[in-house]
Amino acid sequence: MYNQVQKRRHVLRPDITGWAPVNGRNAISWNQKFDFDVWYADYMHFLVDLKIIRLTIKKVLVREAISSTTSATMEKFNGNS
Repeated sequence: MYNQVQKRRHVLRPDITGWAPVNGRNAISWNQKFDFDVWYADYMHFLVDLKIIRLTIKKVLVREAISSTTSATMEKFNGNS
């Protein structure tokens, strides 16, 4: 179950990249992902989008932060404790 702050990430349309993926992808926690998504929802701007595109290209080429430390992909989100 999402809390009120986490629900704000749903104002964003699904996309192939974003602020959370370029800042850690599967190597960051769900809480960090929510924080990045909510930050982006609050500060959407064309220049931030350009930075996301640039960082996405870099992440793909370097193959960085693909796996979490505890599994091959990100753990399932089980709601807030």
